[in-house]
Amino acid sequence: MLKKTNSYIYQTAFPMPATTKPEIPWKSWQNWKEILQGLYPGKPTFTEVELQQVLSLDDNNHERVMIITGGNSGIGLELIKKITKATNKIRIYVFARNRDSTLRAIENLPQVHYVHLDLADISTVKPAVAQFLTMETRLDIIIHNAGTMHPRQGHFTEQNHEIHLGVNCIGSHLLQHHLNRTIIETSRSHRNCRIIWVSSTSHFWAPRHGLYFPDPNFSFTTPPSALTLYSQSKAINIIQSRLWNMMNHEGGGGGNEEEEEEEERVVCVALCPGYLKTGLSRNLTSVENFFGDMITHDAAWGAYTSLYAAFSPEVDKSGAYVISFGKLGRSRGDFDVDGDGNLENMVRVWRYLDDQIAEYK
Repeated sequence: MLKKTNSYIYQTAFPMPATTKPEIPWKSWQNWKEILQGLYPGKPTFTEVELQQVLSLDDNNHERVMIITGGNSGIGLELIKKITKATNKIRIYVFARNRDSTLRAIENLPQVHYVHLDLADISTVKPAVAQFLTMETRLDIIIHNAGTMHPRQGHFTEQNHEIHLGVNCIGSHLLQHHLNRTIIETSRSHRNCRIIWVSSTSHFWAPRHGLYFPDPNFSFTTPPSALTLYSQSKAINIIQSRLWNMMNHEGGGGGNEEEEEEEERVVCVALCPGYLKTGLSRNLTSVENFFGDMITHDAAWGAYTSLYAAFSPEVDKSGAYVISFGKLGRSRGDFDVDGDGNLENMVRVWRYLDDQIAEYK
């Protein structure tokens, strides 16, 4: 039985639990090193000053166009503030659900514009892109920043996907699909285009291969922890970043030198912004928030991670994994394309996402 409330679908009764459960791989020393790094990340390596320097080296001195999903609060809004402080040559479009709160957040930022998008209802994606394309013909950078974390169990999207999977992965997958042509065309005249997926260190707690293939929505499986649900979605974001070039260029990307050169006109990466105090923690318990406050940093610091991923010359190859507050890190080994058998499973994840958005392409 499904119950629809406040534009979401709640599963109020579960079928008999499955006998299997997701396998969470053991963490290596390298994994724990990455996890613990977030506690003592050091100072930002790429700030507004470095951004101004990078933009000053642009011989064409052209204006850039940027999309940030969920840019009306938290890391997204802090990133917008940093960019607009540094330059007026980047037009930013905030794709977000709440019109009123977004307009309040950007009311004093004339180079920032609002486009309505609700990733929990992917029927809103195509109209959002259509609206954007009435205003712009190019796209230099998109940051898939919007997401949800740890809502009540049984929380589903309008299309009946588990909420983390639906919002953090399927919605962003469809949005990127509809923007692919624009960013690829832009890259032909300006090579340094970027697609950035905001992931999380929690991907280390994801099911093996990222997606729990027997039951991605956990509709027939004993409900896992909220951490497992969130971690699955963040692992998938890394897979999206690793496969985008391969799946969106003729010949699979990398078939020859010419194709590889074409591929890297759009650099696609994932990042963990850091352990931060943001609105995502609103669904945590008071005890979780109490201890979380001891190890988390202000959202403004996490914005430097995104700034680095979006503009730093050090981020020049697709597949990179950026960590706080602006350095290159390493994700879990089963998401490395070159690992034994990894690519086949990663492509399965991509095909699953494609299947979920087929009706809305």
